[in-house]
Amino acid sequence: MTSSQSRETLTMDMNQSAASVSFGKRNGWYVNRGVAFLLGLLFVSAVVATGLLVYYYAPHVRESGQDSQDLKDDRGRSPLQPSTHSPVETSPETPSKEKINVRLPRALKPLHYMVKLQPFINGNFSIIGYVEVEMEVVEPTSNITLHINDIITNNETIK
Repeated sequence: MTSSQSRETLTMDMNQSAASVSFGKRNGWYVNRGVAFLLGLLFVSAVVATGLLVYYYAPHVRESGQDSQDLKDDRGRSPLQPSTHSPVETSPETPSKEKINVRLPRALKPLHYMVKLQPFINGNFSIIGYVEVEMEVVEPTSNITLHINDIITNNETIK
């Protein structure tokens, strides 16, 4: 034997791991190009159909034709833009109802609100909740009006 030739042992000769070589059916999913193209086309068309259904059947916000009202304080001024001129007094042709001021009086300063609501969707769509408001009285006042329509209050917690 010459030095350029050497004898190597082959695993085929030893027959140690016959299970490592398999000539059977391969496992997995194999899809040809035509079926893959059809599946992709089906997916894209399902996404487009879902988008169209949502667009046409979801509730839309209707334009009322009126401009949105700016936030105003008690004196009719916008909080971001102070008024530079006095408002023009005009007398309305028909008397309208006087707007009820539902804001907290300036004598009260709210410190902390805690509102817990539990809606019951099944049944009559009722809501059970808990409201806690902590306020500081800044100026002496004889009347504090809170709008608590359909809310049960515990008078022992009012201090």
